[in-house]
Amino acid sequence: MPDNLLHLNSAGQFRILCISDIHAGIGYNEALTAAYLKILLKKTNPDLVLMLGDIAGPGEIHIENTVQLRKMLTSLTAPIESKKIPWASVFGNHDDNFGVSNEEAQKIYGEFPLCLSKAGPEEFRGSGTYTLTVFDRNGTKPVFNIYAFDSHGSHLNPKSGVDFNQVKWYYSVSEKLEKEQNGVLPALAVMHIPLTEMGEASLSPEENGLTGEFGEEVSCNSLNNGLFRACLERGDIKYFCFGHDHFNNFTLNYKGISLSFDGYLSAHACHNVRQLGGRLYELSENLDGTVSVRHKFVPVLLRK
Repeated sequence: MPDNLLHLNSAGQFRILCISDIHAGIGYNEALTAAYLKILLKKTNPDLVLMLGDIAGPGEIHIENTVQLRKMLTSLTAPIESKKIPWASVFGNHDDNFGVSNEEAQKIYGEFPLCLSKAGPEEFRGSGTYTLTVFDRNGTKPVFNIYAFDSHGSHLNPKSGVDFNQVKWYYSVSEKLEKEQNGVLPALAVMHIPLTEMGEASLSPEENGLTGEFGEEVSCNSLNNGLFRACLERGDIKYFCFGHDHFNNFTLNYKGISLSFDGYLSAHACHNVRQLGGRLYELSENLDGTVSVRHKFVPVLLRK
């Protein structure tokens, strides 16, 4: 695929839809899941869909081999692929629970013509640490970057979360992009398990301007990996979006960086209408050629 596949439309806009926690597998409700996704696609009209992990389920409904994974992904992504929308993903703590490693799974994801996910550096643990770039309406000038991180397993595991070598990778790539793109561009970072700072910020919800549904304690990394501090120093990542917490879809602002959940999109796991949906990031071109970003949680159904 061309590097400039992602670009602002003729009106100078670009929409990114983040969804997660579908928990699909053999026996999942394909029809209802597809209906939920079609509703979100119609509401948001995205130019890119990012799936933030736990695409496969952890319990009775799950994936045991690559044949099952390919079949599930074909069904799941059909509403996206039929609209010719590029998509990408990161892995969560349940995607590899039943015998298909994330490294194996990434090869299956790569078979889909519109999937932009990348395995990432071979020396990294796991799979799925990479960058994407959004260009201007002419497809020539970069205007926005996306960082995807593998957050490695359950937040209850001390080895979960972004590794320090990924933090070093981010810092060096950020410096490289600044040189190549003639300046620091705003960026969105996505991963499954929330950063430690998301938990810290949620302890002072009013001070940090929390809005949205706060339905459970933040299930964040137990150890601070230093990524947030690196972002403060580099100044490019202004937005983080996480999955993992099914009963949270809130957003807040912590030290100048927006931290948000995308809710969940499962037809059978932790059913709660208030958090069922995805988070939409809307990029709009300014007169000087830079972009402004707004984002919001978009529910699938009317809230009760």
